[in-house]
Amino acid sequence: MPATPRVVSVLNYKGGVGKTTLTANIGAGLAGRGHKVLLLDLDPQSSLTFCFYRAAEWREDLAEERTILQWFGACLAAGAAQPLRPFVVVARDEPC
Repeated sequence: MPATPRVVSVLNYKGGVGKTTLTANIGAGLAGRGHKVLLLDLDPQSSLTFCFYRAAEWREDLAEERTILQWFGACLAAGAAQPLRPFVVVARDEPC
């Protein structure tokens, strides 16, 4: 029987308190210990994404087809939840 995934959320309404840095480093630390990690960047500034991808890489490889916005759009167009897997990318190991 597979283990139930654990969910960790980092949130605070105030900006500049370290949410992105904490999230990136927790995720990288867990991944470095062999855990499977999924980090979702719902911030319109894409700060968490830019912890793992340079802006040019993001524009060239991800911006048009591999963002959470496209996934939401696919769900709305289909009228039902769609698989997230096509939008998941494997990031390099260098957190911000």
